[in-house]
Amino acid sequence: MDARGKGVKTEFKIAGGAILFGLFLELIDALLDYLFFYDISFWDISFARVPNHEIFIRATNLILVAIFGIIAAKFVTRHRTTTEALRESEAKFRLFSEQSLLGLIIIQDNWIKYINQAASEMSEYPVEELLSTDVRNLAMAIHPEDRQFIMEQALKKQAGGEDIVTHYTFRAITKTGKMKWIELYSKTIQYEGRSADFVTLIDITDRKKAERSLRRERDMAQNNLDMAGTIIVALGIDGEISLINHRGCELLGYGEDEIIGKNWFDQFVPFHRGSKLKNDFRDMIAGKRDIAEYYEHPILTRNGAERTMAWHNVLIRDDQGHCAGTLSSGEDITERKLAERALRESEERFRLMFNSSHDLMAITNTNGKTVWANTAWRRILGYTPDSHDNARDRIHPEDKDVVLDLWRKMDAGETDITNLEYRYRIASGEYVYLESTVRKFSVRDQALMFIISHNITERKQAEAALRESEEMYRTLIEQSNDAIYLLSEEKGTFEFINPRFAELMELTPDEAKSLGFDLMDLVANESRSLIEERLQKRRGGETLPSRYEFSALTRSGKVLELEASVVRVPYKGGHAIQGVLRDLSERKSLEAQLRQAQKMEAIGNLAGGVAHDFNNLLAIITGHTELALMTIGSDNLLYQNIIEIQKAADRATELTRQLLAFSRVQSLKPRIIDINRAIKDLDQMLRRTIGENISLVITPSDELWKVNADQVQLEQAIINLVVNARDAMPLGGNLVLETMNAVLSEDDIRNLTDLIPGKYIILTIRDTGMGMTKDVLDRIFDPFFTTKEPGKGTGLGLSMVYGLIKQSNGHIEVESEPGRGSTFRIFLPATEDGDGILDSEPVPEDVPMGNETLLVVEDDDAVRAMAAGVLKWLGYKVLEAPTGKDAYQICEKMDKPVDLVISDVVMPQMSGIEFTAQLRTLWPEVKVLYMSGYSLSQFLPGDADGKEMIYLQKPFRLISLAHKVRKALDT
Repeated sequence: MDARGKGVKTEFKIAGGAILFGLFLELIDALLDYLFFYDISFWDISFARVPNHEIFIRATNLILVAIFGIIAAKFVTRHRTTTEALRESEAKFRLFSEQSLLGLIIIQDNWIKYINQAASEMSEYPVEELLSTDVRNLAMAIHPEDRQFIMEQALKKQAGGEDIVTHYTFRAITKTGKMKWIELYSKTIQYEGRSADFVTLIDITDRKKAERSLRRERDMAQNNLDMAGTIIVALGIDGEISLINHRGCELLGYGEDEIIGKNWFDQFVPFHRGSKLKNDFRDMIAGKRDIAEYYEHPILTRNGAERTMAWHNVLIRDDQGHCAGTLSSGEDITERKLAERALRESEERFRLMFNSSHDLMAITNTNGKTVWANTAWRRILGYTPDSHDNARDRIHPEDKDVVLDLWRKMDAGETDITNLEYRYRIASGEYVYLESTVRKFSVRDQALMFIISHNITERKQAEAALRESEEMYRTLIEQSNDAIYLLSEEKGTFEFINPRFAELMELTPDEAKSLGFDLMDLVANESRSLIEERLQKRRGGETLPSRYEFSALTRSGKVLELEASVVRVPYKGGHAIQGVLRDLSERKSLEAQLRQAQKMEAIGNLAGGVAHDFNNLLAIITGHTELALMTIGSDNLLYQNIIEIQKAADRATELTRQLLAFSRVQSLKPRIIDINRAIKDLDQMLRRTIGENISLVITPSDELWKVNADQVQLEQAIINLVVNARDAMPLGGNLVLETMNAVLSEDDIRNLTDLIPGKYIILTIRDTGMGMTKDVLDRIFDPFFTTKEPGKGTGLGLSMVYGLIKQSNGHIEVESEPGRGSTFRIFLPATEDGDGILDSEPVPEDVPMGNETLLVVEDDDAVRAMAAGVLKWLGYKVLEAPTGKDAYQICEKMDKPVDLVISDVVMPQMSGIEFTAQLRTLWPEVKVLYMSGYSLSQFLPGDADGKEMIYLQKPFRLISLAHKVRKALDT
């Protein structure tokens, strides 16, 4: 019996009980009335004596009691029925909740009032731990990335009021740290008389994994479609294109967005075939005809060309089994159809074409035995079809498994055509690379394989060569002497640097690529504005010169002069700067040396010219003072004045010699000397010169090599350098003279442009004085440049040293910084033999005379007149000429040669060397005395006949002129 039947039965029981109880009361009332004449009423709890005739009233009471009993029975029965139904409903809910796979939670005022076992298992928290828990304390059970979202949903629900169903998914973190995807449904309900949230939880972790797997499979399928060598196209039931792969777009000549949604038959099928194919397609979709697994029809490309396609088709059905469209794979068989048509037209022509093809063509059975092969196959591979030939046996072992697997699939009917690359052994035993297209076909029920192959050995070799070239390029980059880099514009860090860059900048690749790296750390202060300006202009889109120079700063603080060649290139979706840095420090140093050498050469030429002209003036002054002294006696009042003039002229002569030394045209007397011995001889004099407050340390090298130099001039140079060092240490200090042997290589002299590789003596003079600034260093060897007070020096001392060293084929360099002293290094070539030209012995005091005929050739009129006057005074017959040309014309008119030609060396139009060379064509044995303010060694190559040259240096004394003339005449 159900609950309703039980309730009715209970109601009858209660009603009957009430009636019986009412009858019992009335019976008692009647009995009392009879005994005591009282009417006892239980309705108003009063006693009254009533007559016996009010039986009607008692009957009425009885009826009311019965009605009341029935109503009470109804109420009690319904209450019991409702309670039992509620209790039964709760039992059913608990049974459903505990057995359910869904997580069920009741939340009231943010407290968990109920949670089932499924929800406990999802969270891995026990039910007892979660009951009566504030849900706000369970934030750690929500994935950090979803906490904000859950909070926002809760706030929206609170703002929306009751009866709001909330549905969303989120990631939960279980008690053991697992991550699960949960789908949540929440609805507001009444629980124990108040509003509460009834939450349903579904674990969708597996579903999420399946969705990700499905997406991956879908992406992989799309990639496979795009990589396919055939057209793959999907059509809806109305013929609209819903999918096409990359090969299809490429063949049709349209982009994918231009194709999707278009009707295949209207857009891409020739008009004369469109209607027929569209009707056939509709019949297949409607099921009126079977779908053709394979069929051919032409397609129309963008340029209007028709291509014949071979199609393989399948129907696409939805979940109810209804046709939703077709999926087709099409191969462009235009060329094959043309070949087939040509075959049908003329079998002979086909054979001719087949055998004349450069492609390798063959037919084999499914076991690999060659049935037929064209000429190219036989010529290139060296095989002819015979019973012993099996193509499978000639495949390279490393490629065999892949090739045979494809052939097995074709044999099993899984595919009719495939493309592959493999290595194939030819008759010579070598392997060639073949690119083959293999198609399965049947002839008289015999399965055959048609193979078209290309010999791609050269392409593979080219690819290998390309890889080798790339490796070589990589090696070139790695071994390059230029610093090469790739700088990311977005990050400002280096994506790549070669070893030379790391070496040059003193960085490791990891340091250069780190995010904390700052490009400006590599830029010297003087170039920061330039680099910042370039960066700002590049960000503004301005085009900049690709080449520029800047000063870089290495990690150790060394400043480098670099030339940058940069280009902006696309890189990883952005842009990068590809640059090549070349170290110009050495070149800049060489350029500075060249400029210095050019400057010194120019100053030297100027000084030499001035000295030459000044020598002529001094020759005149000296000559006339000597004539005056010979004319007047020592008791003459003017004698002493003339002596002073002669002394001044001697001092001026010394100055001109210093200028000539700087210009490297002075007359030297080189001989083999030992510099250690020369310094030892100067020791005492140097110590007296520098004073007691300066410590002199001489460190000679053992077994020092010899040099070929003018000892007097070299000693004078050492004295000049020591005196300068002394003046730089007014408060005292240390002075070191050091000698050493050195063998200089090409690398050693890279910055010493005026030296050649070989053996050298290095003389070092180092002081601890006040040092020099860069401006002073740049001008230190300039004539007349001095940092001393006026009257303290002429500024020719270091100029003379510079000229002497250069004229001796050596080199001098200086290192100095303010407050850190100065170091002079002199490099002189080592030698074993002397090759200097020595002057004659000292001139005797007597004045020889003569009566021979002399020709004086001098462009300076005063010098020529003075020399001619002195020679006439000595008794000679003298002819004069201002130029070599004039002198030659005089000689042509003479009947016999002159006894001696006295010629200046440096003259306009024709030098003295050139004049005498021409004169010897007229008078081969003519004697010559040369005179000049320059060194004779400069003019030696000009002496054509190699005769010994007699030389008189200007300015000269008259007695020297007399003796030189006599020596020349008597030789």
